[in-house]
Amino acid sequence: MAEGMKSAKALEFKTGGIVFPSPVDWRDIFIYFLLVDRFDDNDRSIPGFEDSSAPRERDPEEGKVFQGGTLKGVIRRLDYIRGLGVNAIWLSPVFKNRWKKDDAYHGYGIQDFLEIDPRFGTREDLQVLVKGGPQAGNVCRPRYCNQPYR
Repeated sequence: MAEGMKSAKALEFKTGGIVFPSPVDWRDIFIYFLLVDRFDDNDRSIPGFEDSSAPRERDPEEGKVFQGGTLKGVIRRLDYIRGLGVNAIWLSPVFKNRWKKDDAYHGYGIQDFLEIDPRFGTREDLQVLVKGGPQAGNVCRPRYCNQPYR
C-alpha cells in the first residue's frame, strides 16, 4: 500500500484546490476509453504506423501479455486525443496489479487500490495526466466517470 497505509480510511479526502463537478448530463460528453497498456509506451524510437511495413501476421499469444503502454505515453498523446474532440478520458485501471502472471495488462487484476502499478507509471504521472487532460480534470476512474481522479 502507498507509504505504509493499512486502509483507505487513512486517506485524506479534502479537496486540494479547484474541483471539477460532473457535467449536468454525461450524454453531452465525448468520452474516450483508453486501455493504457495498448495505447502508447512513450518510446520515441519506435516509428509511427506505416501500412507498407506493418506485419501481416499476428501472434495471438502476444495479445495476452503486457505491451508496455504507460501513463507517460498517454500524456504524450494528449494533443492527438484533444484533436478528436474528446472531453474526457476513461482510463483502464492503473492500480497495482498481480505480478505472478503477465496477463493483467487490462488492469483488472488489482491487488492494491492505493498504489499505481509501476508498469503503467507513477502517482506523479497520473497527476500530470489529470492536470493536462482534455478538459483538465476530466480523466475518469474506471467505471465511475462521475468521480474523476484528483
